[in-house]
Amino acid sequence: MESILVFRTSIQESAAFNVARGQLNELIGENKWTVDLDDEDKVLRAVCVAERESGIKEIFDQYGFACELMPY
Repeated sequence: MESILVFRTSIQESAAFNVARGQLNELIGENKWTVDLDDEDKVLRAVCVAERESGIKEIFDQYGFACELMPY
């Protein structure tokens, strides 16, 4: 069952994040996630199964971005 996973990230600008965009589309699906660069926590919201959490974190780690699941 899909749910919404919310992550605090260290993304500062979209250009720096473009390298990871394709991998997130593969893992989660295009149009199934967003990043709010205007939020102080640079929030990533992903609509996916909870088992994708570790894959999302791996993508961020691979490109040197912090990514932490936020409780809500």
